[in-house]
Amino acid sequence: MADFVPGMPGDVLQDFKQHEEEKKKDMSTIVETLDGMTFFSWGYTPPLKLTRGDKVEYKQLKIKSVGVGQVIEEYQHKLPIPPATLKTHKADSDVARSLNQKHSVVVWEINEADPAYLKLKQKHETEASQMILLHGLAYDLKGDNGETVLNGASLNEPSKVINPQAALARLANMGFSSNHFGQIVKAVRELTDEVEKQEDAES
Repeated sequence: MADFVPGMPGDVLQDFKQHEEEKKKDMSTIVETLDGMTFFSWGYTPPLKLTRGDKVEYKQLKIKSVGVGQVIEEYQHKLPIPPATLKTHKADSDVARSLNQKHSVVVWEINEADPAYLKLKQKHETEASQMILLHGLAYDLKGDNGETVLNGASLNEPSKVINPQAALARLANMGFSSNHFGQIVKAVRELTDEVEKQEDAES
């Protein structure tokens, strides 16, 4: 909050107070804490440009790495597998020659262009990004009914994602778009990589 300036004219002061109250209202669902910080386990996103009508703002969100590595690993294990079929290639085929075989060979051929696989892959990537985003935000969020949908303010503990869709909807209502989500996820991943490098160097 900006500092109060003694002697500020009444009408300007009133506008100033109103602006500050509106700002508090906009961010009332985000509560951040500086208690128990872990060195290098948290940071900030790059400035995120938010446009509301003619108003342009830049906001930086606090992010953390605690627990994010486990989320990334979990979703890596859930990565869908493209379909594969057995196919026989004759001895004089390019495939047989590439394998240095003088006889016919039978190999598994993976179809990464399969429409059903591509749909599953896209769904997986979306869900993984959303969970990295929510686990990486160092904030508590409340939904429209006042219920807690994300517990993430603690910098030393993994976030608890109670209602991911409600948490994402709340962020969207605050003006954050899918483009912002991508920037946040990128920042969380980079922070997590740096922390893991630091931990490896210290071990």
